[in-house]
Amino acid sequence: MNHRNIRIASAVAGLFITALASAQTTHTFTPNPVDLNDLDHFKAYTWGIDNVVPAGQMITGATLTITNIYNWTHEDNILYVNMLNQPALGVTEFTDDKAAGNYFEGQGKVVGTFTDPVGGHSTNTNLTFDLGKLGLLDTMNQYAKDGRVGFSFDPDCHYFNDGVKLTVTTAAVPEPASLAVLGLGIFGLVRRKKNKNS
Repeated sequence: MNHRNIRIASAVAGLFITALASAQTTHTFTPNPVDLNDLDHFKAYTWGIDNVVPAGQMITGATLTITNIYNWTHEDNILYVNMLNQPALGVTEFTDDKAAGNYFEGQGKVVGTFTDPVGGHSTNTNLTFDLGKLGLLDTMNQYAKDGRVGFSFDPDCHYFNDGVKLTVTTAAVPEPASLAVLGLGIFGLVRRKKNKNS
């Protein structure tokens, strides 16, 4: 393929990708209560969310954020966060009586953990899990396809916070016909070049 054909193929692919990117929409979800009752260390929580992905779309980006999170005092502490498939809708509390370890171990996919090294006062720390960078978007799309996705939170200490938020970016799933047209265009350029060289 000569440089001109490569440029044309790249331009066609670029226009296609740009069209997909411009069709992206962002959705924001918050639990009720928004701060998950300040993540009490005697409790564990699930948050189930319905209709995360509109019909005909897929998740292209997602972040889970806990704003201004801090442990109530300076002590050993850890917060466990998992992604769950089909949790009960809304916020559900479980009693774990400050048991050590992840209450939801073995359930769903581990998103991550958090430890406040200071404790006792706010340090204006926003805890953000970028689910794309964590390699969890495929799992999230799979879970959301069933209609519901959610998260679990097991605070082994008491974490004050100003709110939990899930931000999801979605885009239309490329139609097979559109992909076929793009593929045929590139295939045609390659064939044309081969015929010229014959």
